[in-house]
Amino acid sequence: MTSRELLAQAALGVPALTALLVLVVPRRATTAVAFAGALLTGGLALALTGFALHAPGARLVGDWLVVDAAGALLVGVIGIVGAASVLVSP
Repeated sequence: MTSRELLAQAALGVPALTALLVLVVPRRATTAVAFAGALLTGGLALALTGFALHAPGARLVGDWLVVDAAGALLVGVIGIVGAASVLVSP
């Protein structure tokens, strides 16, 4: 497993883990967990985008995951918009 593949899997797994944590933590900790998950998810999305755009010709092809430059750019935009929406929501 390469670092790019691990990064791509983390970019998928961290939001799912954050959603589960928000469901099980006490109500007073929900906002903090959501903020931390949003920042981590946004950072992972940006890192994945940076890796993919650094070498746009080198597609990452895993067993169940394919990351190319166009897909990584989309992931980056979604990560930024998602993190910003969590951080500015009341």
